Amino acid sequence: MFQRSAFLSTLLAYVITCGEGASDRTLLKISYRGAPLDIRLVPTMISQAAAVSGEGASFLSQDDRECERCFALDGMIYDLKAVGVQIVESTCSVGYEQILNYLRKARAMLGIQFYCEPDSVVTINPINGPIEASETCTGGNPVLGTNDPGSSCQRNLEVINIGQAWRYAREAKRELKDIVLAISDTGVDMTHPDLVGQFWKNPKDGSIGYNFITNSIDVTDDNGH
Repeated sequence: MFQRSAFLSTLLAYVITCGEGASDRTLLKISYRGAPLDIRLVPTMISQAAAVSGEGASFLSQDDRECERCFALDGMIYDLKAVGVQIVESTCSVGYEQILNYLRKARAMLGIQFYCEPDSVVTINPINGPIEASETCTGGNPVLGTNDPGSSCQRNLEVINIGQAWRYAREAKRELKDIVLAISDTGVDMTHPDLVGQFWKNPKDGSIGYNFITNSIDVTDDNGH
């Protein structure tokens, strides 16, 4: 079944706006029998299935043929391998609607599963007015169960229920260093005294995260915090 993917369309942030299309690019995530599937392979799979069934590929429209031609051209598909997402570039001669219709036909014939949606502009807007903390900055926050001097002024920690997370961690009786948190953000200051030596590191390359904007392991913040 076609469905919009929360993974593709949602940015975890306090305030977001998802407005006009950023470009004519199309975002794809395709799987076949539980395994990731490269869009470049779909035309061949359709051709083989049509030959076996004896039906031929007459059901493919001119737009479908143009989709297949686009997928076969160098530079038209950009791979975000870390998350299994593919981007059909705006220079492709077909757009989101044509690609969506093509994938629906592929699903009917091959049984593939897919997410398909247009690329969009996502921005973080400043919050109007101050966010009032439940306590003044007196050194700690009883709601959170923390003793950090600034935590009573960090309403955002209450919003994400960090206090409950702390309680679960204590109840699990595990060393805090063994608990790994995955955070979606605009980046991080790796030199901050509270964070130095606290990052999980990828055993393969020593990275501490992934930058899905630049498709790299550079997670340096570029949003002023």
